[in-house]
Amino acid sequence: MVLKWLTVVKGSLLLLIGLFYTHIAVAGTLYLPLKISPEIDTRIERLFVLANMPIVKRPIAINDVLKALNKIDGQYPVLSQGIYFYLERFNSNIGLTHKSIQYSTGKSDGTAHVLSNARGLNVDNRYALSLQGYGIINDFFAINGGVEYRRNRDGSQTDYEGTFLSFGWDSFQVDIGYRSHWLGPFQHSDILLSTNATTPLGVTFSNSEAFDFFNFKYEFALLELSDSDKIQSLNNPAQRLSGQPKLFVSHINVEPFDGFSLAFSRVTQFGGSDRNESPSDLIKFIVNPANKDDIADEASADNDFGYQLSSVSARYISQSRIPFSVYMTYAGEDTSAASNAHLDDAALMLGLHLPKLPHHLDFTIESAQFQNNWYVDDIYGDGYRHEGHVLGHWAANFRPVGDATEMQSHLIALTWDDYNGLAFSGSIKQVKSLNLAGAKSNGTEFSLNTSIAYKDSIIGISFHTGKNIEDENYSFLSGALRW
Repeated sequence: MVLKWLTVVKGSLLLLIGLFYTHIAVAGTLYLPLKISPEIDTRIERLFVLANMPIVKRPIAINDVLKALNKIDGQYPVLSQGIYFYLERFNSNIGLTHKSIQYSTGKSDGTAHVLSNARGLNVDNRYALSLQGYGIINDFFAINGGVEYRRNRDGSQTDYEGTFLSFGWDSFQVDIGYRSHWLGPFQHSDILLSTNATTPLGVTFSNSEAFDFFNFKYEFALLELSDSDKIQSLNNPAQRLSGQPKLFVSHINVEPFDGFSLAFSRVTQFGGSDRNESPSDLIKFIVNPANKDDIADEASADNDFGYQLSSVSARYISQSRIPFSVYMTYAGEDTSAASNAHLDDAALMLGLHLPKLPHHLDFTIESAQFQNNWYVDDIYGDGYRHEGHVLGHWAANFRPVGDATEMQSHLIALTWDDYNGLAFSGSIKQVKSLNLAGAKSNGTEFSLNTSIAYKDSIIGISFHTGKNIEDENYSFLSGALRW
């Protein structure tokens, strides 16, 4: 099976290199680290709205940040200066882009609550050390390195987020390793892929520089998820086996006119244990999913190829007197009515971002509604998870593993940033189970964060407190030094 996939990858590489060879301009780009520096994340989001460049996926290429800075062309000098200062760490052929030390304390009534978009970090964590850097070998190759060590009451964990080899050009770049993926326009989480779980190992093909045709961008990836011992056997559906499922990711986005982007994304979870991992069958499933998806005939249930999530997203930026961005995602899991045109178990997300309110304020509101069965599947008993954590929206952290009830989530966030080294932000999250059972109730969380610049470093303090839908309380306090 490995040889089959190597053959497919090799063939794809040769084909894509041939197709895009005439578009070669400069070497492939580096990316901004994703969700490890809250203060720079907020400033980048604000920059892209002001530059009329809607974000519909991440990580963001350094080249795109430079384009956004050029577009605002001195209109916001303090904001630009702060971002240019941050980008200086990417100016040489080798460098460290992120170093941090974090100490924290927390508690939870039940199972340790997992924090939103924190790569599986929970309230039991005591300290964490992380490091990221890069080395540019030549115009074709770059090496990215990243490591994070965490320690909690039950032991330690080491992740290699940001460790991957990059080669190619701006129109065709290959990333092999632990390269992050975030599909969608939302700031605080997305339905298909976010940073809620640690990053799986995989290979990614993408273009960091959009093609002239409607600013077309693409991203395809094959990822390997963590071990699961709850995979339904293909040969004996009554049996559960161990294995490592695969995840195929596809995403394209276009910008028909300035300030408006449209994106189509899809992830397919398949394989593991004795289940089919054939590249040809994966292609057939992608082209005609209804033929091997949620089979209605129980006698043919073992023909169900895998689990899939699909979405369409849009983001629009208004350059009015008070600039704002509105965005949405409509998604579904698997198919319905034996038709490729009908998605089952729909989900809808809506968002509004006001990045330039008076007194340096930045306001965001994001809401989502999920029908039953999101992130839960009959084939994969652990669901849509990696290392025990949902790969998509943070709302799933508030409910037990295997809970398939319909839910809503709401988030309101407010940030104040003086751009001179001091920033405060606060958020309120709510998760509501729409068909309550037993002791379940609404889940809520309040969080406060502050960032204080000290010389070339940032001192960050974060506090979270809340309860999940089983009425279990939790709290978390952390202090971090980033430089």
